[in-house]
Amino acid sequence: DFAEAHSNLGLSLKSLLRHEEAIASFKKAIHFKPDFDTAHYNLGNATNALGDIEGSIVHYNKAIQLKPNYTEAFSNLGVALVTLGRYEEADKSFSRALELDPNHRAAISGKARVLLRWANYKDGLSMLERAEGKFTFDVDKGISFKGGI
Repeated sequence: DFAEAHSNLGLSLKSLLRHEEAIASFKKAIHFKPDFDTAHYNLGNATNALGDIEGSIVHYNKAIQLKPNYTEAFSNLGVALVTLGRYEEADKSFSRALELDPNHRAAISGKARVLLRWANYKDGLSMLERAEGKFTFDVDKGISFKGGI
């Protein structure tokens, strides 16, 4: 179908860092299928990549509205909210992602980042231990998993 084709094209363009073109493709996918949760999610990722954090939040929320158990959308929404300094909202988003998937490493990292931002070091470091990975923490650089997330 056309929606799927445009979404796949958007993913390919995004992987080539052609974000503006990817955004156009995701928008076309949504035009053909307005309830296409994955296209909204990917449009959120592409707009985020261009620095339109507010725009990405709109699309992550739409993806979540369409698919209430969309773990990745909750996690990426949390990251976008942290970028804007909206830590309480980010905490809720990461918490929801972790309710859906307790082992989602990006959500664990994000939740830990919020807790550490709030100087809740015990719980923040405990969250990192849940990730079952070795990590480093630097006050200025944040949390890094050895081997990546």
